[in-house]
Amino acid sequence: MEDIYPRIEDYLDNVLSDAERVEFEADVQSDPALAAALAATKEARERLAQQWARASAETALRQTLQDVGKQHFTGKSQTGRSARSVSLGRWWMAAAAAAAVLLVWLAWPPSTDTLYQRYRLFPEASFALKSGADTPAPSLTDAAQAFNNKDFAAAQATLSTHLQTKPDDLEARFFMALCQLELGQLDEAENTLSSLVSPETAWSGEARWYLALAHLRNKKPEACKAVLRQIPAGAPHHAEAQALLRKI
Repeated sequence: MEDIYPRIEDYLDNVLSDAERVEFEADVQSDPALAAALAATKEARERLAQQWARASAETALRQTLQDVGKQHFTGKSQTGRSARSVSLGRWWMAAAAAAAVLLVWLAWPPSTDTLYQRYRLFPEASFALKSGADTPAPSLTDAAQAFNNKDFAAAQATLSTHLQTKPDDLEARFFMALCQLELGQLDEAENTLSSLVSPETAWSGEARWYLALAHLRNKKPEACKAVLRQIPAGAPHHAEAQALLRKI
């Protein structure tokens, strides 16, 4: 089934051509699943924007008020109505300045952190059966459960122990890299994913996409773009890679 979310993101980011936009809106009218996905994505993005906006406005207002206070409200002060009027006027000036900062922020292109959060959709860990075993090793079962519960620190600890005896387990190394990525161990994640990209293995395609995201989160946009361009047409993450390239 076609991955609809890059198309939804392009629609919401106004990067579709007029013809593509008309076609998308027609598909929304005829496809309830697409309409529901569009509504859910819009709601999630609006909620995220509101959270960031509140944090940005609060920080800007606090800093502006502090700056105004340092400049105008220290030392000898006026008294009476005149002083109160000046104080109130300056407070409103501070609030207006904070609002201006907020408007600039809302109009600014998405940050690397925002883009990372938008595109980091991790696969579910299950771990393939190992040769000669009917079920994965107990440690891998624990690691999968921790990873799927988003307890990345616990998953990383278990995978690290497993890899000490099974360093050639590419699947475990891949999920170790995702743990490193999510825990902010970005240089380590880049190194682990790079080792999976080359030489070519069954995990190279997935590793290449998440290596691009690791570069993105590590504030290396040019390295991210270089990896994204290496994802070939027809590959699972090609559409997402092209969409992300347009947004960096």
